[in-house]
Amino acid sequence: MGIEDGPPLPLGELLRATPVVLFALREAGAGGPVSIAWMGGDSAAQVGDAPGALVALGEEILARVHPEDLGALSAARRRLAERGASDLELRFRHREGRWVWLHVSLRRVAAAGGPVDVGTSIDVTARRRAAELLHAGEWAARARVDFNRTAALARAGGDLRLLGELATVFLDKEAGLLERVVQAVARRDARELEQAAHTLRGALSLFAAETAIDASARLEAMGRGGELRQAEEALAALRAALTGLRAELAPLARSLSR
Repeated sequence: MGIEDGPPLPLGELLRATPVVLFALREAGAGGPVSIAWMGGDSAAQVGDAPGALVALGEEILARVHPEDLGALSAARRRLAERGASDLELRFRHREGRWVWLHVSLRRVAAAGGPVDVGTSIDVTARRRAAELLHAGEWAARARVDFNRTAALARAGGDLRLLGELATVFLDKEAGLLERVVQAVARRDARELEQAAHTLRGALSLFAAETAIDASARLEAMGRGGELRQAEEALAALRAALTGLRAELAPLARSLSR
């Protein structure tokens, strides 16, 4: 039996039976503040407020979006204007105060009165949290000492004394290099983070310390992309890797003073 054989179901009833919320946007001029013109579906299950309450917020609804995700939302709106379609995931503050991850799909559709921007949202908090836990576990497992003495010695041309001198210089400079990364993360300065992590990664490459190199490369990529949501996690992995590396390099540096 096809769906057309049964009695028609109201749109509202259909939406309430699914986890998807449907909405239409109202924009105050190109690139201007955005608000919701219409919404249907069980938004209360997603974010704690009924559709009417969210529509009534007007432009103030943007205050419910996580500050770190406002840039991604602006970029998504630009893609929507350019391509007619855009998708993103952002954090939205639930009525109870917690953050909920939403996957938002935006589409520009033709209508009698002109193009209309419509969208859907679905709660993906459980998936995002599971992914973050898995990723955190991966980095914790990799936070081990991985100084490759043989590879590092080869990079020093087989000269053990030169390798010891390089270790001495690195141990002298490492705290300052790391502090530059720490301050960039604290200030949410993406450009400075990219540069600081790149400089540290270059120094680490002398010692074939792959875990520390990977952690600094991850921070560098975050800075380059302006996406710093997981910067603290990556910084913790970098700190752990550097702690192990210092313990490995210290004997090399001390050997020069004998």
